[in-house]
Amino acid sequence: MEPRILVFTRYPVPGKAKTRLMDAIGPEEAAAVQRKMTEALVARLRGLEGVRIEVWYTGAEEGPFRCWLGDGLDYHRQGGGSLGRRLFQAFRAGVPALAVGADVPGLSRHHIERALEDLKSGRNVIGPAEDGGYYLLGLSSVKKDFFEEIAWGTETVFPETKRRLEESGVPLTVLPELSDLDRPEDLTLLHRVSVVIPVSPKESEWEERLEELGEERDAEVLLVSGRYRRPPDRIREKYPRVIWLFEAGSRAARMNRGAAYATGEYLCFLHSDTRLPEKFQERIRRVLTEHPDALGAFRLGIDSRERKFRITEYGVDLRSRLLRLPYGDQAFFLTRPRFFELGGFRDLPFMEDFDFVVRARKRGPVILDSARVMTSARRWKRLGWSRTFLVNQIVVARYLFGGDIARLQRYYCDGGSCGAGAEGLSVVPNEDFSIGRRPTPAEPSRRAARLAD
Repeated sequence: MEPRILVFTRYPVPGKAKTRLMDAIGPEEAAAVQRKMTEALVARLRGLEGVRIEVWYTGAEEGPFRCWLGDGLDYHRQGGGSLGRRLFQAFRAGVPALAVGADVPGLSRHHIERALEDLKSGRNVIGPAEDGGYYLLGLSSVKKDFFEEIAWGTETVFPETKRRLEESGVPLTVLPELSDLDRPEDLTLLHRVSVVIPVSPKESEWEERLEELGEERDAEVLLVSGRYRRPPDRIREKYPRVIWLFEAGSRAARMNRGAAYATGEYLCFLHSDTRLPEKFQERIRRVLTEHPDALGAFRLGIDSRERKFRITEYGVDLRSRLLRLPYGDQAFFLTRPRFFELGGFRDLPFMEDFDFVVRARKRGPVILDSARVMTSARRWKRLGWSRTFLVNQIVVARYLFGGDIARLQRYYCDGGSCGAGAEGLSVVPNEDFSIGRRPTPAEPSRRAARLAD
């Protein structure tokens, strides 16, 4: 039997939905929050294969729900009585089944896929909420005892349910704790930043980034590894909220995969050797609230006291402001819808960040925030400051005038600039690039024209 996913939700009627938010934002806006969260969750679930999605509804008849959320879903009215009684009725219709609430913005496709994987292996699954309840419950077998005499709405719900599940004798998986959105102070969860960290098989500085980002309560951190399918046990235990994904392809593919699983309103792409500035979430929110169609970046800082690196920083500042061409090291950020409108990163062996910013600036402004990221000086010191600068400029110029991407990568790596993050990778050709072919006579002029756009 294919797993059932049970979405418990209420129709977003002003004055009856998210009532605890009404004093802060009003009944209309509170209902809009309920609507937005439910729509986001259902869209996330529609991307799953081999499951049956059921909407267990209240607050309206089936017709309004079907008009709102669409076809391809099974609709069931929630019964009367306590939440426990309603949950039991839904689970009793067939297991394995997974019940989820629609008010947890951080509930990602990753959490749901992990829960489904454990369900299929005969385990039960529970996801604790920060307020003491739970945001997800997956059962491979159901007992009425799991739901009876529970003090619903209190902080004892999760620990008591967990105890009963453990006593049932069925192996139990406990997912990372997430926050649901019930109080005015939780509204920042709607505007969270998803930080995507692509990590190649040879990179080693990613754990420092997890350490730094671990204190960011509202930020969602997605590490996309090219080496480990699952995080080492010590990493899973130390950073339970980090979403760990695997992608064996290019760095562009890793960043795209992270974006596909992100739940935040804003995306930030961070290299593993780069440290974000303090209050980066506030800065990103401010820039993108004022310029929702923008691509943002931070100023570049290089982690060295040598004066020559201040010259590099100044040059990058000029390039970013005058030409609107920041480097990928500067931690690009933009709204999630904007990222997908631009088609994401093209699957190139390198230069994917330069290609992305060239396309983005044709569609909107490029904004440079005043704060600096801090990136490692290791590559400059290994290759030499002047040589690194020269190689970078030659590669950019050849790219703009139609240079073959595979040859440019070989030149870049032969020059010593590949480092840990630019291993040779296969490339999926697209409309602009074909590995191993020479550009047509028209291509150099088309690419050179990019700087003039």
